[in-house]
Amino acid sequence: MSRYQSARGRALANPEESRGLPVAAQAKRVLVVDDEPGIRTLLAQHLSRVGYVVDMAQDGSDAWAMLQKRPYAAVILDLKMPGDGGEALYQQLKRVNGILARRVIFITGDIVNHAEREFVAATGNPIIEKPFDLNTLQQLLESMLSDES
Repeated sequence: MSRYQSARGRALANPEESRGLPVAAQAKRVLVVDDEPGIRTLLAQHLSRVGYVVDMAQDGSDAWAMLQKRPYAAVILDLKMPGDGGEALYQQLKRVNGILARRVIFITGDIVNHAEREFVAATGNPIIEKPFDLNTLQQLLESMLSDES
């Protein structure tokens, strides 16, 4: 079995790998939603290496189905995806789980889209522009989860 999970739902990290890691990472399940397979895999590899259990979804529809099946500590969500993008998924999530909606980190490659920037600013959630530093994203995630504990 691969260490890295497919878009359909197998866990990435094994519990022994989380020993000695920051408490924020131990046993925390994160959903990565991005239409770019390379970005999903990169994030999954990095986050699983530091102790998170990572599930991946390729679009808002896949993500919504996964969100119905299990609880997540946080969601890393691409704003621009085919079909229902990140904004639509966030709005759905906000209606049913306000706590998790506050634990969404948005990622985007479109740094000039004014409407997206206004949307993200209104949510109060962080946004990271692609290409991003994995350690910066990890620190933001850890900070977000430790603030919510």
